[in-house]
This record gives sequence, structure tokens and C-alpha cells, in this order.
Amino acid sequence: MQVGEKNDKLRIPFFGASVLNYLSWKEQNRSFEQLGVFGFGTFNLTGRGDPEQFTGTPISPSMFPVLGIQPKLGRAFAEGEDRPGSAGVAMLSEALWKRRFGGERSIAGRSVTLNGTAYTIVGIAPASLALLTGGDIWVPLLIDPAREFRLNHVVRAVGLLKPGVSMRQAQAEMDTVAARVGMQYPEVKDWGIALMTFHNWFVPNQLATALLVLLAAVTFVLLIACANVANLLLSRAASREKEIAVAHCDGRESRTSAAATFD
Repeated sequence: MQVGEKNDKLRIPFFGASVLNYLSWKEQNRSFEQLGVFGFGTFNLTGRGDPEQFTGTPISPSMFPVLGIQPKLGRAFAEGEDRPGSAGVAMLSEALWKRRFGGERSIAGRSVTLNGTAYTIVGIAPASLALLTGGDIWVPLLIDPAREFRLNHVVRAVGLLKPGVSMRQAQAEMDTVAARVGMQYPEVKDWGIALMTFHNWFVPNQLATALLVLLAAVTFVLLIACANVANLLLSRAASREKEIAVAHCDGRESRTSAAATFD
């Protein structure tokens, strides 16, 4: 599920997270197997062909185990590759890999230049990652706590609940965590934690309502079509009533004649 922030005083029911609050959640919660986080960005890809700009996503290495997915080729990001000063590594979408690099199986280990910095391609991401985060290029989200602010809501967090932990139990614990963080850091005392299932994330209430209205409209049209077909069949049957009656009478006369001949 998605783990976001909320502010009842500002009437914000669900919002992005700050990196520092995300780190506090990871340290203090006991409801989630793991938490992951992703941001937003753009990348200018240069070298081997014309320069191109792509949307991209910095993600934490924990995103793969949280989502339970595996790369199409190569490997995912490793723990520690999100620390400042780590060697630059990147993953590409399958579409970009096939279009720009011809789907070469030896792509892992190749160097590319993103925003003027050299990165080593370590793998090809599955389409399911792009569905969640968007973009064609992924790099580790570098986290430097000294350069972050708790009120800077620039990332989205996701989490995998531990077996046997309900959403209600997790929400109760995260409320406690939010209160504790608010006591430690008064600037975020009005910010709580909100949980949202992936279903509600991808199908918000407005979309669900629209889909129900569309379903009702389609059902109504189908009923009208069925009624029209039924009326058409009844009309055709009524128009052939005399013909059917004559055929029935002819059939009876034929049987009578045959019986008389037999006698």
C-alpha cells in the first residue's frame, strides 16, 4: 500500500512524504516488512545516438522486494547504492532498451551518460515498475539526511505489510509513530500518516463512481437492445401467425388423407 502524509488542519487527506519522515517510519514501525520510496526526475541521455530527454525515477533499492518484482535482465539496485558518493548505476525500461540499444543482451555493464554524469546500466526493469512509478530510466534515490527537510514532501512511499497485520492495525501503529515523530520534530506535529491500498490508489473514488455509472449505462443499453430484439421476434411471429395456422391445418389434412388411404 501507499504510505503518505496527511494534515487535518489544512484539510489535506493524503499527500507525498518527506525523505526524513520516511527514514523515521522505517526505523520506528513494526507493521511493514519493508518500506520503499520513489521520486520524480528527468534525464538527458547522451552517447551512442542523438541526445534524448526521458522522464525518470529515483527509487530506493528496497522498492523491488517491497513490490515483489524482478528485473527482466541483469540485477536490481543493491543496498548501499543509494548512499551519497556511491558509483552511479541505472536501469532502463524494456521499451527504451529495445528501441535505443536494439535489445542487446549484453547491455548490463555498459556505461551511459545521464545529465552529464556516467552511469553503469545494471539491469532492465519490468513493465510493472513503470506502471507504478512511470518513466524509462531508474537510478537509486540518493539520501543525504543532512540536506533534507522534514516539510519537503517530494517522494512517495510504499510498504509491504507483514503477514497477519491488517490495514487497521498498521494505521493504528503509524498514528503512534506520527505522534512520536511530531514530538521529536515540532515542525511536523500537524502532519500524520495515511495509508492507502493500491486499489484505491489506482482506482480513486471519483473514477470508481464514473465506472459504476458507465456500467449502469451499458447495462441499461443492453436491456433496451434485448427488449428491442424480443419485440422484433414477437412482431415477426405475429405477422406469420396465419401462415403458421395454414401450415398446421395442411398438416392435419395430410395426416387425415393418409389415414384414410391406409384404411
